Amino acid sequence: MKTEILIVSLMFLFLLAPQYADTADEKMNIGTLPRAEDKSFYYSEYEVSAYTLREEECDSDPFIGASLTDLRFEKNTFASNQLPLGAWIEYDGKFFQNQDRMNKRYNGNYLDLCFKFDLKGAREFGRKYNQLIKVYK
Repeated sequence: MKTEILIVSLMFLFLLAPQYADTADEKMNIGTLPRAEDKSFYYSEYEVSAYTLREEECDSDPFIGASLTDLRFEKNTFASNQLPLGAWIEYDGKFFQNQDRMNKRYNGNYLDLCFKFDLKGAREFGRKYNQLIKVYK
């Protein structure tokens, strides 16, 4: 019985252990398994626009987003009806989190970046079509 346990243990050490090699063995490519491709994000095309936290553009309580957070104190937020609340995107080298919803007529590939109270900046940003956005799952 002890001999069988010893044989199984040795088989594990010599046959299976190289699959769990540390970084030094990985550099030599000894018995390592291929790493899975990173699938924690994907790219999708969106029409991107900008909005501000004014009653003219939002509802009667423009500071509270659909995620029930006060958008005045959040950094880099956006609105989307397609992506779930809390989803992250990367646009123009910056990360944004979905904290709000758009009007229901925008029910497709639309993103609305929140410019808080910067009306001039939002107007300068305008609307950008066919923007390739990195979306994190």
